[in-house]
Amino acid sequence: MSNRIKSQEIQIGNNYVLPIEQSKVTVQQAKVKKIIEETDAKAQQILDGAENKSQIIVQTANTEADRIIQESRKKGEQEYESIKDKGYQDGFEKGETDGLTKFQNDAYKAI
Repeated sequence: MSNRIKSQEIQIGNNYVLPIEQSKVTVQQAKVKKIIEETDAKAQQILDGAENKSQIIVQTANTEADRIIQESRKKGEQEYESIKDKGYQDGFEKGETDGLTKFQNDAYKAI
């Protein structure tokens, strides 16, 4: 490829020679611009993918947290009922024992 402009093609004035450096800079600038555009597109694609993955992770974490909370609530309610029933049972037995002892003491004193 020649950087020379030929007079028979232009039909005016003298022949001019463009410096090779100028055309190389233009080509290099175009290549760099294209590389930057491709890199920007790839970076945006990576960012979009990462954003989608992070949303999925957050959604999964929220779902798991809700499940754990519900499971803990259910276990807590079951333990509460178990402790309450045990308390009633212990209270009944204690009341029965205390009542029997008091009755026996009262009966003994009455004799």
